[in-house]
Amino acid sequence: MKPLLGFCLLLIGCSYINNNRDTSEQYQAAQTLYKAGQIAEAKQGFESLLESNPSHIEAHFQLGKMALHAVQLDDAKIHFEAILERDRRHAMSHYNLGVIYLMQSERYFEYFTATTTQKEANPRLLKLLESMHRFSAEQTQTDASLDALTDLLSDDPPQ
Repeated sequence: MKPLLGFCLLLIGCSYINNNRDTSEQYQAAQTLYKAGQIAEAKQGFESLLESNPSHIEAHFQLGKMALHAVQLDDAKIHFEAILERDRRHAMSHYNLGVIYLMQSERYFEYFTATTTQKEANPRLLKLLESMHRFSAEQTQTDASLDALTDLLSDDPPQ
């Protein structure tokens, strides 16, 4: 009985190692596509990875980043929140959710100012909205540098 149990444990261990290797290879393939600018193919690769491993934080992060860049805020929120369910200390997910909420609030403030007269508008709100516009413009300009910074902070060597 003991040899059979040992053999079963060995098979399970080998299966676990192979699954981790497959997951790593699948992630690297999707990441290579992303870095090559093949965004649609990379997205499919990360989504496929999440089908087999729904708790893969890096795949969620990449999909969240891609959705944020495409201003698909609801999709981005789903991925960053999924990360925080698994790792409450994932700083960049907190940051990205903050950016998303800022972008959403900017839209609502714009709707408000568009539906009120200049006389009714709160000067503080207008000043806040102006600051938010400046932040959004700076954010767009720094997207590429944030990707480069993420690559530098990654455990994986640059490709």
